[in-house]
Amino acid sequence: MTNRKIATILAVVSLVGLALFGISRNFQYVDNKAAIAFGDQFINTLREDQVDAVFRNYDSNHINPKDAPWTRLLAGLTDRYGKISSHSLVRSSIIPVSDAPCTLLQYEIHRGELITQEKIIVCPVPNKNTYVVAGHELVRTDTGQRVYAGLAAEESSIRVP
Repeated sequence: MTNRKIATILAVVSLVGLALFGISRNFQYVDNKAAIAFGDQFINTLREDQVDAVFRNYDSNHINPKDAPWTRLLAGLTDRYGKISSHSLVRSSIIPVSDAPCTLLQYEIHRGELITQEKIIVCPVPNKNTYVVAGHELVRTDTGQRVYAGLAAEESSIRVP
């Protein structure tokens, strides 16, 4: 192998290495255990029908804490179907919201005969060891009816040729 080929290979490897280093600096490790614990606490507060306490967990930048229709909806679910009898975390995933590493939590929630899939978007509060809910979505499993307050996550897939 000639010196020219060796120099070309070294230059390409160096450029690829620099590119990978630059890209890797934009990644950060996100441990979602605390977000999941917050989400479970949020659902348990909802289970206890403490709608006012639930609203204190909402991020006022995304969900109006004085949103009367949403308050009536949450309270109405309990009035009509009873308190939450069980819930389970179906899945969690990390999603970016305004450069914050938020967590999308999807729960299956049973209220009497009503079963809902509920997604909450949980975001860390900067410089504090706490979280807020930036979005809350409910989907009835029997009718597919969907309502949400704040941010809603839409999943999409792309086809790679």
